[in-house]
Amino acid sequence: MEAVHALIRRLDAPVLVDLAGLNPGGAAL
Repeated sequence: MEAVHALIRRLDAPVLVDLAGLNPGGAAL
């Protein structure tokens, strides 16, 4: 999971979250 968190930080959360479809709005993580 550490790699996932690193990617989320690099992509500024909204992008990755949007791709995952978890939060179409943008900033949950």
